Amino acid sequence: MKQTDSSPLFPTPFGAQADSGTLTQIPPSKTAIGRASLALGFPKETFTPIAAGGVPPYGEDMNGILNMLSQAVRASEAGLVRPFSASYAQQIGGYPRGSLVSHPNDPTHLFVSIADNNGDDPTKGSSGSWSSLTNSIDTIGAALTAETQRAQAAEAALLPLSGGTMSGALFSGGTFSPSENVYATQPIGAALSGEQFYLQLVNDNNAGTTSGRIVLRDGGGNYHVILSSDNRGNITTERGTRFLEGNDDGNGHVVIGNIGSASGKTLATKDDIVAETQRAENAEAGLLPLSGGTMTGDLAVSSVASWANTLFGGKCVSVVAGKKSNSYLQTQIVDGKTIAIVGVQDEAGTWHNWGFNASDGTVTTPSGKTLATTDAVAAETQRAENVEATLLPLSGGTLTGDAILLGNMWQNNLYSRTIRLRADESGLEGTMQLLGTTSNPVLSLGVTDHNKNRQSWWLNGANGAIGTPSGNTLPEVRGVPGRVVTQYFRITNLANVNYIPFPVAFAASDPVNEIFITYGYGYNSNGGMGESSVLYIYKQKTTNNGFWIDRSESGFQDAAFDVAVTGPMGASS
Repeated sequence: MKQTDSSPLFPTPFGAQADSGTLTQIPPSKTAIGRASLALGFPKETFTPIAAGGVPPYGEDMNGILNMLSQAVRASEAGLVRPFSASYAQQIGGYPRGSLVSHPNDPTHLFVSIADNNGDDPTKGSSGSWSSLTNSIDTIGAALTAETQRAQAAEAALLPLSGGTMSGALFSGGTFSPSENVYATQPIGAALSGEQFYLQLVNDNNAGTTSGRIVLRDGGGNYHVILSSDNRGNITTERGTRFLEGNDDGNGHVVIGNIGSASGKTLATKDDIVAETQRAENAEAGLLPLSGGTMTGDLAVSSVASWANTLFGGKCVSVVAGKKSNSYLQTQIVDGKTIAIVGVQDEAGTWHNWGFNASDGTVTTPSGKTLATTDAVAAETQRAENVEATLLPLSGGTLTGDAILLGNMWQNNLYSRTIRLRADESGLEGTMQLLGTTSNPVLSLGVTDHNKNRQSWWLNGANGAIGTPSGNTLPEVRGVPGRVVTQYFRITNLANVNYIPFPVAFAASDPVNEIFITYGYGYNSNGGMGESSVLYIYKQKTTNNGFWIDRSESGFQDAAFDVAVTGPMGASS
């Protein structure tokens, strides 16, 4: 699988703008026949043919399931690390080993579970089943600072290449065996291209001698032992002859009896040797011994090489720790910026380089990331705190401005986001949503009970009407201030002229014109047969407390009438 094979991200949960009646919250367990739950999924009856007593699955359940899953997927895709939840840990039997959670009050403080079935609270501090990832990073930072200080202290004791003074001796302790029973130290000397000139100590177990020798390696790879001095006092040349053997004539010259052959070379005098010894001693006083010492000057590599738009140090200071691991320090100039490179090579041969930018003081890690300074972190913290101070916390707070949820338009229809009010997790919910068109906007107010039964009222912005859950429109007395109420009641056993009191008194300023009375024939003892009279209402006698009616005396014995009265309940003038 390639990185490009990943599926598209979820920018919006499935059904985020679905109508409130087409998406339900899936309950933990089954609540009604045919309804889906987290425990059972779609129940068995939704897989049974309808002719056999089955029921079809609910579309709003499928919307609810996909909405729940896509919300969880979107949170993971956004990189959200969820805070520790004791209740969730109890529900799943504890967090598994390797789980990553954040501090409930500090999302930047992360914890890693190091145990399965982990229900301990990582914020308590005493639990050994959680590891603080944030504290580990701080520990690594402290360790890096300590290592930097140690390295700087060690570098102060190193000898710069440009000069300095070595107060101790310079030895080579490494050895190799050029032949059987012969052991030689690694050379100390100088190199020029393929040629070498060095000092070396040789222990020849075959001859029983230990000798120090001066060796020259020519460009053809041939070794020449210029001089060799053994522990028996013998000094020999490359040809095996004794060197400077003879008698001193008292004038500082050596009389040589036999030098092997006439090589055409001029032998040095004693004064020459003394002078050379003095010169060498003076030169050695300015060198740094390998066993230690103090360098007072700078150590610099001046050779550079250019590649593309980058200048590389042609040489570098290296520290070797074994055959496969080493480190180096090198300076580069990239696009006009001077960068000090500190590299470390692991045993697999992979280099890990840190870059120290002299232009802006930044430090780049081997992964290409730039380390943040404490000032930058403090500035980001201050910026975040300033932003957070303008946000409304989820746990509550006071909103001083307007809260506006922007919606969408589709074919000239309005669909706003839904405002949901929930008292608990049982499904009891109240909603508010703006629907309709620009010329006929409708505000929907909905209530869902614990059994998922939903009732909605509709406030029409075009004509001011109020629609009920049953599909009817509430009556309204136009031009009448206050709350308008309709009272329904039944009147029976009427006399010829009757005063009918209202169950609850109205508060109309003009009862005759603001209170509306309608009635319908209910029943009588003979089954409603043979009635020919009508019921008259004395409209002008209507008060806030009741009204008068008149009926015919024939055919209305034991009759009943259903009455609907609409009027204002506001304060009466």
